[in-house]
Amino acid sequence: MPNVRIYVDESVLAQHRRALMLAMVPLRDATLARLNVALFACQFALTGVSGLPDHPRQSAQIGKSKH
Repeated sequence: MPNVRIYVDESVLAQHRRALMLAMVPLRDATLARLNVALFACQFALTGVSGLPDHPRQSAQIGKSKH
C-alpha cells in the first residue's frame, strides 16, 4: 500500500488548506495509475507542522506499507 504524507507549515496550511486538499486528488489519481494500485490500497495525508523558519515550508514522505 503506498502511503504519502505531505507536511505543510501550519501558516501555509491555514491559508491554503482548501487548495491543497483539492490538489491531493489528482496527485492520488496519478499515483494510483502509475503504480497500478486500487483506491482502497492507497493513503494520502496532509499534515500541518511547526518547523524552524529556515526550513522548507513543505515536504513529502512517501513509503510503502508492508501490509
